[in-house]
Amino acid sequence: MRFVATSFACASLLAIVGCETKSPPGGPGVSNKTSITEKKTQTDRSAAGERHTDSSRTSGQNSTERHADSKPGTESSTERRGDNNAGVQNSTEKHADSKSGTENSTERRVETKTVVENKADTFTIKAPTLSTSLKQGEKKEVEISISRGNEFTQPVKLSFTNIPAGLKVDTTEPQVKTDESNAKVWVEATKTATPGDYTIQVTGTPETGKATTASMKVTVKNN
Repeated sequence: MRFVATSFACASLLAIVGCETKSPPGGPGVSNKTSITEKKTQTDRSAAGERHTDSSRTSGQNSTERHADSKPGTESSTERRGDNNAGVQNSTEKHADSKSGTENSTERRVETKTVVENKADTFTIKAPTLSTSLKQGEKKEVEISISRGNEFTQPVKLSFTNIPAGLKVDTTEPQVKTDESNAKVWVEATKTATPGDYTIQVTGTPETGKATTASMKVTVKNN
């Protein structure tokens, strides 16, 4: 019962004042790590008969390359399947030999992940999500906060993207100094702004190290 009551209270408070979105860590303590895995198989085409393979992906880039070998009766092909959102690149190399009736294939998976190597030298940014509600022609101040690790002492430059027509974001101090933990941002809805819910991307970029991005939601209402 205590858990239910607490959850209900949090949900009620969320509806009133909104919540915060926290970015993944950024800074020198964060790096990209790439791992490669391979799987090799051999198929007897004469025994298997005709083969038909279907594959589909919702994102990324797919391509197939075929190479005719100088040796008669051989053919090679390379199929690449990329997923930019997941940081994954898959490729399959096939080598068919009509004389022996065999097909050798190598499936390779290259995956890039963000790894925190030194948490003390990282930072995150937070932006309010549900609390910024604007009427057409209204302007409000929003606070973007920065949480720093013990070793992270760099200034962070803020930039805003994915700003829809009819909304304006003005920053008097686009760079959060080393001794500061937040920045004030003015968000304005013009008189012709279309009512609706919007998400603006807030990116914090340090002098060195990896940048990071959080989402800031804005709701425009009729005047």
